[in-house]
Amino acid sequence: MADFEHLFTELFKQKCKKAHVIILLQFLSAFVTTVFAYFEGNMIVSGSERKIDLFLPFLFIFFFAFSFLFLPIYLIVTSFQTEQINHSQTWRLAPLSDANIYLDNTLSSFVNFIYLALLQVISSIILFGISYLANKRIKNGWDNMIAIIRKGNQSNATIADLLGIALITILLGLLVYLVISFLNFSSQAIVDFLPAVSSKLVVTIIRLILIIAIMWLLTEIYQFIKPVVTSPLSYMLGVEHLTIWPAVGLFTVLDVVLAAVNMFLISRYFEAKQNK
Repeated sequence: MADFEHLFTELFKQKCKKAHVIILLQFLSAFVTTVFAYFEGNMIVSGSERKIDLFLPFLFIFFFAFSFLFLPIYLIVTSFQTEQINHSQTWRLAPLSDANIYLDNTLSSFVNFIYLALLQVISSIILFGISYLANKRIKNGWDNMIAIIRKGNQSNATIADLLGIALITILLGLLVYLVISFLNFSSQAIVDFLPAVSSKLVVTIIRLILIIAIMWLLTEIYQFIKPVVTSPLSYMLGVEHLTIWPAVGLFTVLDVVLAAVNMFLISRYFEAKQNK
């Protein structure tokens, strides 16, 4: 157990550096975009008068919007890093089984993914809070929206539903790591056990079948969360209804099954490559 925790800590620290770089790049991108918009005149009001109190609200808006770009970027970057570690003989020297090393590697990437998402949420809340306090129009607009949502207790949104949406995001991120590892592990297993002439064709076919199956499953799951994705404001105002927990259950089962399959494959059929 101590070895498992030690390896997790080392891997987490390595990947944590990338999370800090991503959140910094996100803030700088939002800041530069806000400055550009400000001096281009997109924030001009009352004729030629520029209102400095609009700078922070726009910084919040751009930072929050960039979250939907930089979080997937981080997911892709750490997915490649995770697979590099899976293929490395150096990390296999740790006093753990191959399955536990894989589990440590995947969990450290997954926890860092959650860590970055939390950094984005906290930073967005701070920027919004400052904007709320500094700008009366932002304060009045937000207060009016909350009043509309609460009026007549019409909102379908509950804490449980919002938690479900957060879990969907987290489980989807984990699914990406698991699917990429499964493609790599299964491909090498096929190459090792089938003739070289036909192995490439079989690998391609299996990958296509897997991708089609996953896309079909995600399309079915999407129906549960479609109201929030297509029209979040309508959902908050009570126009749409949401059934999120069946989707959470499906994602959970899929993640657990893929994790178990990957641990089996890396223990029995997957060999790390020699470091160059």
